[in-house]
Amino acid sequence: MYLKKVLKKITNVNLKMYKFFLFLVIFYSYNSYLYSYIGPGLALGSAVISIGLILVFIFLIVAVIYYPIKKLILKYKKKK
Repeated sequence: MYLKKVLKKITNVNLKMYKFFLFLVIFYSYNSYLYSYIGPGLALGSAVISIGLILVFIFLIVAVIYYPIKKLILKYKKKK
């Protein structure tokens, strides 16, 4: 009984995957040109994300370098 349920689920999943891949093959095999206007919103958003990623990496490098130096300075001040 349990085996029949499992086999039915597996068959159903395989059928869904088959239909999905068939859809992808048909969708990507159809060639057509798309004429659309992207607009400045996409360019502005991608520029902001690029600047943000650059700043994140800069802050990461600064934080990794600053923390050990801060510890050394505090250790040196405690010894005096």
